[in-house]
Amino acid sequence: MRLVSLLAILLVLVPSCLNAQPGTVPENGSRLRLKLEGKNGTCLLDHIVSDTLYVSGLEDGQLTPIAFGRVERAQVRVRRSAGWGALRGLVIGGATGAAVGMAVGIAKWGDMDTDACGVFDEICDDTFGAWQMVGYITLFGFAGMGAGGIIGAVAPGHRWKTFELPQGVSMGVQRGNTFVVQYKRSF
Repeated sequence: MRLVSLLAILLVLVPSCLNAQPGTVPENGSRLRLKLEGKNGTCLLDHIVSDTLYVSGLEDGQLTPIAFGRVERAQVRVRRSAGWGALRGLVIGGATGAAVGMAVGIAKWGDMDTDACGVFDEICDDTFGAWQMVGYITLFGFAGMGAGGIIGAVAPGHRWKTFELPQGVSMGVQRGNTFVVQYKRSF
């Protein structure tokens, strides 16, 4: 019985020590994407006090307190690294360039002079048209990859990174004026 009492006292007196987990909480002013009770929303983090997020932009731009227990998923907007931005730009630029090259190849199909083929004129026309299309797809695809890679490295964009809210003691009053002390810890 003494052990339970001692543990209860420690849990109530030392919540800030239990809540301290460096590197897990985003900085004030960060853009957050929260899933609250089945609804998604984006907001700006104003500050965190004990077990409550204070955010703006969820409800008419007012400062809104949100208890950690209401948050099902929390994500913070972070900048991509230049390497990932370049890789993403390579893929998007290459695909776009290949699509443009295919469109140019289709538009130029049959423009080659194949009179030297004689009776095989139609076969030569299709063969040269196919190789011409491959050339356009390759040329525009590589040009798109180069441009996309450079743009992606210079302006890599942002992504959403999931973060864990601090674990520890949570105190509050529930319906019926019941005082509740919760302790959460992940292993």
